[in-house]
Amino acid sequence: MTRFSPGIRAVLLALALFSSAIAAWAHPPVNKKLPPSKALPDLKKARELMDAAKTKLAAQGKYACCIKAPEGSKAAGCDLCARVNGSCNCAANLAAGKGVCGDCLGGWKAGKGAIPNVKAADVTLLHSGNQKRETTDTPDLPELVQAREVLNNAKRTLVKEGRFACCVGKGGCDMCAYEANCPCGKEATEGQKGDGICGQCYDGWQAGIGRLSGLAFQDMKMESMQHDMGHDKHMAGMQGDMQDMHGTMMAPIAGIGMTQEASGTSWMPSASPMYAIMSRSGRWNLMTHYNGFLYYDRQEGPRGDYQYGSTNWGMLMASRNFGQDRLQLRTMISLEALTVTPGGYPTLLQSGEQYHGKPLVDRQHPHDLFMELSAKYTHPLSKDSAAFAYVAPSGEPALGPTAFMHRLSALDNPLPPITHHWQDSTHIAFGVLTLGAWHKNVQIEGSYFTGREPNEYRYDLTPMHPDSVSGRITYNPTRNWSLQASYGYLHSPEQLRPDEDVRRTTASAQYTFPLRSGGFWATTLGYGNNNSHGVNSDSYLVETELNLKDRNTFFGRYEFVNKLGEELDLAPMDKKFGIGQFTLGYVRDLTPNRSYQTGVGAAVTFNMVPSSLNSTYGDAPMGFWLFLRIRPAKMKHDMANMAPMPHMDMH
Repeated sequence: MTRFSPGIRAVLLALALFSSAIAAWAHPPVNKKLPPSKALPDLKKARELMDAAKTKLAAQGKYACCIKAPEGSKAAGCDLCARVNGSCNCAANLAAGKGVCGDCLGGWKAGKGAIPNVKAADVTLLHSGNQKRETTDTPDLPELVQAREVLNNAKRTLVKEGRFACCVGKGGCDMCAYEANCPCGKEATEGQKGDGICGQCYDGWQAGIGRLSGLAFQDMKMESMQHDMGHDKHMAGMQGDMQDMHGTMMAPIAGIGMTQEASGTSWMPSASPMYAIMSRSGRWNLMTHYNGFLYYDRQEGPRGDYQYGSTNWGMLMASRNFGQDRLQLRTMISLEALTVTPGGYPTLLQSGEQYHGKPLVDRQHPHDLFMELSAKYTHPLSKDSAAFAYVAPSGEPALGPTAFMHRLSALDNPLPPITHHWQDSTHIAFGVLTLGAWHKNVQIEGSYFTGREPNEYRYDLTPMHPDSVSGRITYNPTRNWSLQASYGYLHSPEQLRPDEDVRRTTASAQYTFPLRSGGFWATTLGYGNNNSHGVNSDSYLVETELNLKDRNTFFGRYEFVNKLGEELDLAPMDKKFGIGQFTLGYVRDLTPNRSYQTGVGAAVTFNMVPSSLNSTYGDAPMGFWLFLRIRPAKMKHDMANMAPMPHMDMH
């Protein structure tokens, strides 16, 4: 394998950094605050016309509603029935136990019910199409016709401004429009895990005019309050944060959304934020991830070394629905064979894989060019159950926790864990076939794959000879937690020790807590055991990251692992050495309110070895990292920040 000279590596690093800068420059800055909407005059006029229409309809005996006036209105009763039917029969239908329109249902939930001795909990939904009064059809009032036209004009303006992306057809909901902000499309994609959609949209889904493929009324959750009561957080004073998502997220499938999907087929907490760029191409939803570190790495002690380099990866994911089913394709690549050299980069106490016929010790191997080439096909069995098949020439079997570079608790940590080859090293395996299923918050899966780890030729695919198996069960008790346990039989994983098979057992817990002020706190607890020829070795990991408003990030990791002498190139080869590592780091982000995030950071590592290894490693050797990091910005989870859905029908 050709080894590049320091000069060539410097040129390649400069090109990589220049390409990243060009990509970042191509994404325009995003204004932090929205100006007042240009739709406000039309919204005010539409409100006045609708109030006048409802007053006239009531005087004509065509309008008998059951709620008080909505926020900003001077006329009692719902707007929805007036707009859809030119009349309202909600009060009579409520008295008959038949239910009320979604607008009225939202009003009752918000404490605006106008009929005494009726409990809000007893009010049910009967969509607005069933609320027309049985009177002689007459032409709509001029005020009602004008109100519809003016409100539709306002909605068109809101769509252009990126403030209105609804989840139902026929013009979308009115109540969100009057607030100059509609989060219902995003809330619909989150299903039961989100805050819920507005009453008018809930009505629309029951009426059959929902406009998100793969979802049905049964998947919808109605918000606990009307927008005027509970959604000020989305648009206080018609202003709010704008963070372009470059597209829209796909709807959850069988109750599982994209924020819960992690590396391979693994799960993470659904409360996890996403750092990605979304886009569409025809019927395909595209998601782009990337993460790159440009670093100076210095490891102290007799076995230490230093290096300038770049660890990096990029992923393109494409998904589309086929009826109720979904196909997902992934390609993940890394240029580390160029940017950290084929022999890897200095990391004290690290072990695993080989280069030029010798084991890599105190160095982390580079990742393959093709980290993942996979296809996953999911077939829903019910609204909260599904079965899937995952096929990958290069991919991740069902073994171990989410791979470290995809864990939120290690998002800003450039160092690989020394427990990697005890817990998540199979994130690059070859010839992977995984079959699995989930029901609600439990997933069970099994894999058949090639046990041999990647060889030193990083630009090809290691020959696929499936000979290993694994199984994993994952349980997400809440949106903040993800627990997994797994077991695998790995046939001959190490090229230099072909007669050794490994039986691996892992367990982990991931926790994510989004902070109200922005940012998050994420923690992972991990355990891994390798058993080879009857010899057991255990590993333990505690990893955490605290992100404050996407500006200041603190991270840490503690690990302890029993490694054999052969794994550390020490004699005696079969002796266990208990070693530990403790890392602390900090990142300051430099580019807020853009579609990418760059940050500068530093980390220090304290290595702990038994006294018998002091002559080999030194007394408490340390490691130091200085780095520049770049990745996509976090996608904001409010609909004001999502791109407008195409072809908004205002008829």
